[in-house]
Amino acid sequence: MTALPAIAAHPQVAAAHPQVAAALRRVAERRIEYVTQLTELGFSPDEARRRGLLIYTSHLGQTQLVHAAPHVLPTSRGDRKRVLRPE
Repeated sequence: MTALPAIAAHPQVAAAHPQVAAALRRVAERRIEYVTQLTELGFSPDEARRRGLLIYTSHLGQTQLVHAAPHVLPTSRGDRKRVLRPE
């Protein structure tokens, strides 16, 4: 397995670089806008934006946990469904 470049292994450091920060900002804004558009049906624009931001924030947290603490995440499909849709 090839080692990751230092900048890839430390995304917080990479995000401090002005060009990387600008790119990350644009990507985040586009992703939030996209998810917001998906939630607009049936919600006001403000509520859709709030939900879009919450969905994207949850995605980022999930991604971080996969790398930082995978043991806290459900492993089976049934467990994942119970987390996402509690009864």
